[in-house]
Amino acid sequence: MLEIKDLYKSYNKKFILKNININVKKNSSLALIGESGAGKTTLSKLILNIEKPTKGQINIREKKVNVVFQDYRSSVNPTFNIDEILKEPFWSTNIKFDKKELGNLLQIFNLPNTILDKYPHQLSGGQLQRVCILRAILSKPDFLILDEAFNALDIYTKAKIVSFLKEQKDLTLFLITHDLEIAVTLCEDIKILYKGDIIESLKSNSLKNVKHPYTKMLIDSIMKLEK
Repeated sequence: MLEIKDLYKSYNKKFILKNININVKKNSSLALIGESGAGKTTLSKLILNIEKPTKGQINIREKKVNVVFQDYRSSVNPTFNIDEILKEPFWSTNIKFDKKELGNLLQIFNLPNTILDKYPHQLSGGQLQRVCILRAILSKPDFLILDEAFNALDIYTKAKIVSFLKEQKDLTLFLITHDLEIAVTLCEDIKILYKGDIIESLKSNSLKNVKHPYTKMLIDSIMKLEK
């Protein structure tokens, strides 16, 4: 689905990303974890062709790609109501908008039907973020990129949506996040990004053999929260 090979990105001769290699296979789920300033946002812009790499290659082999942006408020038209925002991706396609599917998803995402007549400024941050995730799911993508897509959600809603996403067996997921806990829950494979480098690759069901001190610190922080 996604292949990133020997990728570098620099600004003013300073490398933000160095020798990034990522391969997301079809029907798999991969999380890229890094703290603020690690280069996650830069990488998402490169993947979406918003910016160009200094060198290296990015190949996306699937046409039906959707993304939920970290800055979700700027990804919706403020003059559209929520019904129009959800239907907008269908306007330029021959795909029929499924009202029944919308009703089911509204329930899963804990959103009332009355929200459809409202405008973005009338919604809470958590509600609008859910609308953006729902919109991405409605058009049935093969490949979904989630860039810090859960940071405005409460724990209950987050868990419900993550559980729903895990059930979508025909969906390939690429999660970009700072949250190791949600990455472990949602994704099979994990890569740790630290100061522009991928320092470790892990399986979510096997976190005992980590080597890098930064990864150990992340795992320890989860263990403390669970106690």
